[in-house]
Amino acid sequence: MNYVITSFIITFISGFSTMIGTIIIFLNLKNKNNVISSSLIFSSSIMLYLSIFDLIPEAFNYFNN
Repeated sequence: MNYVITSFIITFISGFSTMIGTIIIFLNLKNKNNVISSSLIFSSSIMLYLSIFDLIPEAFNYFNN
């Protein structure tokens, strides 16, 4: 039961921080396009890194065994 509460708290904090970041971007910044495009580039590079260096080698190990 403790894991359920901990996972719920972590999920709530991550969702709340996303909401706060969205509010800051859309209310305070004058040049929103640069911030949004930069954050999309950053998140896509993290996804590419994870797929290349984490998921693909694990898939090779799975199929070799």
